[in-house]
Amino acid sequence: MKWYYLENYVNYVETVPSGFKENNIPLFVPKPDLTPQELVHQLNRYRPDVILTNGWTPFHREPYFQVVRRYCEETDSLHVFWSTEDPLHTDYWSLYVLETGRPDVVFTHSYDCTKIYEERGIPAYYLPFACNPQIHRPLPPAPEYQSDVALVANFSNATMESWRLQSLRILLEPLLRENISLKIWGKGWEQGKNLLPFSVPNHVIGGPIPYHRVPYVYASAKIILGIQNHQEVLTRRTWECIGTGGLLITNHIPAVLHHFKPHHHLLTSRRPEETRALVRNLLKNRSLRDRIAANGQKYVHQHHRYGHRVREMVEKVSEFLQFKREKRRSYRFPSPSPVQEIRSRQAFTCTSPGGQPMDRSTLVIKRNKGLLRDYRSCLLFSLESCLNEGFDVQLARVKLFLAVNPDRNTAIKCQYFSSKEQPTSLPRDLVLEGESGAIPVTAINKEKPYQAPVTIPVTPLVRRLIREGKKTLMIYLSIPPEKEGTVQFLGPQIPRTHPLAKLVYYERFTPRLEIRYRRRPGTDVNPPWEPFAR
Repeated sequence: MKWYYLENYVNYVETVPSGFKENNIPLFVPKPDLTPQELVHQLNRYRPDVILTNGWTPFHREPYFQVVRRYCEETDSLHVFWSTEDPLHTDYWSLYVLETGRPDVVFTHSYDCTKIYEERGIPAYYLPFACNPQIHRPLPPAPEYQSDVALVANFSNATMESWRLQSLRILLEPLLRENISLKIWGKGWEQGKNLLPFSVPNHVIGGPIPYHRVPYVYASAKIILGIQNHQEVLTRRTWECIGTGGLLITNHIPAVLHHFKPHHHLLTSRRPEETRALVRNLLKNRSLRDRIAANGQKYVHQHHRYGHRVREMVEKVSEFLQFKREKRRSYRFPSPSPVQEIRSRQAFTCTSPGGQPMDRSTLVIKRNKGLLRDYRSCLLFSLESCLNEGFDVQLARVKLFLAVNPDRNTAIKCQYFSSKEQPTSLPRDLVLEGESGAIPVTAINKEKPYQAPVTIPVTPLVRRLIREGKKTLMIYLSIPPEKEGTVQFLGPQIPRTHPLAKLVYYERFTPRLEIRYRRRPGTDVNPPWEPFAR
């Protein structure tokens, strides 16, 4: 079985391939500036059985995914996606890869996220990061990196929006007031520290550090702080630090306890005062530090090398490759609760009265006393791909994403129409099905309003329309008569000046109808279905 690794991020390219080498499995890694056309030639020449993608890099865009899809369809090969952005970026990034790249199998480093992929028909398995013993091994201390305590972590905007901030408050903040030598290595701290709810002195910031020098920090500092991003996920640096022989203090969270024994492989802390006590004790007890660090390194090298991860991938992937080449199609996971996303077939703004569609990049809904006309928006969804035989609708909702914050706290209301025609154009046989009450629209996230979607519940309506064989759901959005205000939602047309305009996953913020189905008791049907439809 030959593999092709479509990745160019140094942290991945210098680690994951070591697992293939250890298992003597042929692997081709392209040059970092590979073009889509060069990818076509390489795949046709190398003829891999499996294409592996993971990370968040320029290779994960439609031009490359188009090549991967075509190659896998023509040769019955597999696209395997190792998702390492779950669960923080599952909805925006991981599902973008699922929708655009159409992998056959998914591995995820979040053990609670496998269900998300299985609900969309994709077999999925838990597979965390690991260490590469060729890099993460005992090293001599480097004087420039010696300190009592060190933290290796980049500061990004995600720091303030995730559990990572809580991790910093437990592990880093209490030590900034201690009489110890402490260093922070990584990008973004000079500016990012100003966003934190506690003060970080300039003298503790060491600045950016190349990836190949990071192990020397682990080998040189007496104690390493292991910041975590989520309670159910272990960062890559957790494995790499312990594999290098660093003594790690990290958070006492389920992801850590899933793999490690506190006080045997590493140390864990639940509270700031516990962190202080651990550090004070460890700095006075070198033999204890050395023993725990040695136990952790031995354990990680024996059970959590990339060789172990690749071996597990190959074992799982082999059966799906055989299935695809025998059946000439991908395996579909028979989820008892499938999930489907349906993009709006049409979405536009119009005036009322008059109803003339307007050429706008966002969907505008507006009502003010001084205006002669209101602005309303219309969404049309096709129901033709919905599951019916053997399944019932358990949950249905429409998700809309704010382009900007509303000018005031207001509300929208919905009128629902149906048709037996497809929404290729505005159907002529529209039937009014009812309307909603007022749905509040407020400014929840002032900097990134699109991260807090407005959700419209439509479960009973969609369940009935599917049973009746209707093919179109139309939703007419307006401001209720008793309210005023302006609301703008992102639409299919990308706004040129919007912060999301240049993102490859912009479509994840366009209007969609989400449906969760439930298999009817006593049925054993697995009809083909589209997890992503229009």
